[in-house]
Amino acid sequence: MLGMKRAIRWAAENGFDKVAWTPGEVQATRYPEDAGGPKDQARLAGMKGFYDEILPSAMKKYGKKFGARVETTQISVPVLAAEDIAESNVQEMWSVAITPKLRDEALSGQLLYSIPMPDWEVPHSLHTSATSQYPEDYNTPGHL
Repeated sequence: MLGMKRAIRWAAENGFDKVAWTPGEVQATRYPEDAGGPKDQARLAGMKGFYDEILPSAMKKYGKKFGARVETTQISVPVLAAEDIAESNVQEMWSVAITPKLRDEALSGQLLYSIPMPDWEVPHSLHTSATSQYPEDYNTPGHL
């Protein structure tokens, strides 16, 4: 997710309207291993699981509060022909729109993480002192 947040920030800084990523099957072909063997099948299943299920689901959840929808999009990808002549190959990819709200969030600093406050009260003896390197606020978020 951190990589996607960084990609969103870069897209916002450079005026792009979407961030797209290739599906799991395309990712699996980038790293050939044993040409159709059991390891290949497991890797393909893992890549499809991450790029086609986990990442889109996480981006849907993240983008919802900014009105940013995850959908598929068609992108023309250049490929080299036999004689180094660029041809166009249209591929379907996942994408998330960079809405004005998401752009504002990305440019102002997205939360990197947030440690939830415990349900119980922290004993006074565990609070940090003024000379400690740790903040007293246990819910201090990091930013990207």
